[in-house]
Amino acid sequence: MNFTIKQVSTFLFMCMVVVLLSSCGTEEVIICDPAKAKVELNLQTVSGDYIYSITKNQDQYSIVYNTGGESILCFDLIEEYIFNPESWTARIDFSDGSSLDVPSIGNIITDFEHNPFNRNPLSALATINAKRTGKIRLTIKGKFGDSSDFVHLFDDLNTDFELPIFGLYQDYENVVEIAFLTKENQLVDSDTLIIPTPKLENLDPVIEIIEVDRANMEPGEFHLVSSLSYWGPNIAYMFDTYGEIR
Repeated sequence: MNFTIKQVSTFLFMCMVVVLLSSCGTEEVIICDPAKAKVELNLQTVSGDYIYSITKNQDQYSIVYNTGGESILCFDLIEEYIFNPESWTARIDFSDGSSLDVPSIGNIITDFEHNPFNRNPLSALATINAKRTGKIRLTIKGKFGDSSDFVHLFDDLNTDFELPIFGLYQDYENVVEIAFLTKENQLVDSDTLIIPTPKLENLDPVIEIIEVDRANMEPGEFHLVSSLSYWGPNIAYMFDTYGEIR
């Protein structure tokens, strides 16, 4: 197949354009002007993003947002940055003497109480003050891998929550993960509680699990038991699909 000089020139020109466009698309933009940096941060956070982390990497700062976006600032542009987890904000002090307060990741759990009503030693209550509107996903990590996790999504959108935690294991250091999600179920941040519980005494009647047929059970299925007890007058408890009291 023969090509004319014009066709070859056109082909080489198109290749150069593709290479230039590709390099422009992947070029890292580093902001070294305080005014431009503040505009960039405001544009990111006004859309609902929060600063997830600020990291110093050699000669620049990497500011990462909860959505995965990133802003790169020159090393000498920032004098200091301070996260305030209680108010879910971060203050950035710039080298020109100016400052900027921007939304950031904060503390999810503001208070926690085990067995808050002194009625259920396998329960707890967590208080959430997220400063942002969202929803909560609760996960009690199971003893037997992911298939034994108990997961519940609280669909109500709010900023403040009193989160009941039921279904803890007895005589065990329970790992409870609390995730704060956006309206679209996108993870904003998460926190973990370690909740030790006592061994339950004087359960009456004593129930022994002989065989468990998990194939005919739904994941996370519990079976409620309620009867007269020694320290009652009655007590209710549950078995999970592994025969564990919860």
